[in-house]
Amino acid sequence: MGKGMSANRYVCGYDFGTLSCRISVNRLENGETVFEASADYPHAVITEALPESGARLPRDWALQDPEDYLEVMTRLTRLALEQVPAEEIAAIGTDFTNCTVVALGSDGQPLCADPAFRARPHAWPKLWKHHAAQDCAARIERILKEENVDWFGWYGRNVSSEWLFPKLLQVYEEDRAVYDAAAVFLEAADYIPYWLTGKLTRNSATLGVNAFYNPQRGYPSAALLERFSPGFARVLEKLGGQVLPVGSRAGTLTPEAADRLGLLPETVVAVGHGDSEIAAIGLGMTEPGSMLMVMGTSTCYQMIHETERAFDGVCAIVKDGMIPGLTAYESGQPAVGDSFSWFADNLLPEDYRRQAEAQGLSPLAYLDRRCGALRPGESGLIALDWLNGNRSVLMNYHLRGAILGLSLDTKPEHIYRSLIEATAFNARRIFDGYEEAGVAIRRVYAAGGLARKSPVTMQLYADILGRPIYVTSVANSSSLGAAVCAAAALEEERGSLETFQRLCGQMIHYDTTVYTPGPKAAAVYDELYLAFLEFHDLMGKHAALYSKLGEIQKAATAFE
Repeated sequence: MGKGMSANRYVCGYDFGTLSCRISVNRLENGETVFEASADYPHAVITEALPESGARLPRDWALQDPEDYLEVMTRLTRLALEQVPAEEIAAIGTDFTNCTVVALGSDGQPLCADPAFRARPHAWPKLWKHHAAQDCAARIERILKEENVDWFGWYGRNVSSEWLFPKLLQVYEEDRAVYDAAAVFLEAADYIPYWLTGKLTRNSATLGVNAFYNPQRGYPSAALLERFSPGFARVLEKLGGQVLPVGSRAGTLTPEAADRLGLLPETVVAVGHGDSEIAAIGLGMTEPGSMLMVMGTSTCYQMIHETERAFDGVCAIVKDGMIPGLTAYESGQPAVGDSFSWFADNLLPEDYRRQAEAQGLSPLAYLDRRCGALRPGESGLIALDWLNGNRSVLMNYHLRGAILGLSLDTKPEHIYRSLIEATAFNARRIFDGYEEAGVAIRRVYAAGGLARKSPVTMQLYADILGRPIYVTSVANSSSLGAAVCAAAALEEERGSLETFQRLCGQMIHYDTTVYTPGPKAAAVYDELYLAFLEFHDLMGKHAALYSKLGEIQKAATAFE
């Protein structure tokens, strides 16, 4: 125990999201949450023009100001210190939306803080949803397929523009001055621990998910990177730093960071983690075969298992990707809550909207009530949840949604229920892929706003999946997971499965709502699922139709 440290100890978890940061301060001995708060980033997401200079941004750009991260972290920490003395805070853990990329100059500061680069967009952190590198992503995907790279199957033979190398390749080709001036490119998940400790560490989890990294082979080879673009292989010189599993110790606070935050310099700092991956830790998921559905505007599927096998329907398979010692699998549906909101915002009849207001309900809650009264199969519809493409078994961003079975008797609640069922049917298709590959799913958890707010949706999922679903009472599993990572780093230099299992048992406690499948409903949905698979496979084989529609739409919108 360092000088000045109290025997009464707490850990802080910081969850850096897209628009805000959330803090959770937890008692180390039992996980009791003694303080929670959130704060918005002053500049939010920068999509149109840079601050100060007013430099305009092209379409699909999404940047942030790294000073926002430090400002809100400081504000939240100072608020926490009104409740807990600094000498009782023993460790810090952090997570970040990934893959958000920060360029650092030779002085270790974000390049955008340098007046010489303040007006250059590529010097600013690219947020995870910066999609302007799509052409680079498509090129990398094509090359990896042409080279028949043996590890590409671990990424579903798919490359997202949200990942590290497409974003770095865009900088390399579009602003060589920024690229050359950047001494280091870091995920923001690793930038925060670097700022706190002054030590350059990277967490293997987000590198595995977003940067094609594997502890045995490292990053992609220089020869492969050179194929992405001549001269690009030297990017490896900008990706240095010790790579550690999550739960490891990055270091302790620098005097400058300690002074700004108001904490003691001997406060331990854990290496970073991804925001969705760390949510599993916040729910105490440490047993192989545990599947977490993080359900919100989209659904991210996080699975931990003792086996390591590639199969269709996964975006990434990463050893130690959620907790050390187990393999993490990730799959996704890019439009779930977004699909439901789309319907409510664009297709809800005005009389339904008035009835919702009269009953004091939101449009979505009103639709839940109406479609919840329907029996399985009553709508006569089957839908495909591809309103933002398919990122699971078919891995095709260009696919679009469809509804089969519309008639003059179809009502809004029929369509709305079919959209919910479509997301659940696609979830079952994803689950089937895991089971067929021998990656058995033994328990299913659900977290996120949709899981907590819509019992109708969760019951439909239980009926369609034919499995119990455990919905937890944890409000922010990511910040709680970051607190557990802090506790792990406090105990040992390098994270381990045994430490996480013990700490999760010690610190994670919550109430659970269990949704169990109804036998009659499940039987009907077994029949409907077979019809869904037929529709799914038929439309998936005709992907060229969607591309043709997209070309016609593009031409029409460009017409003057």
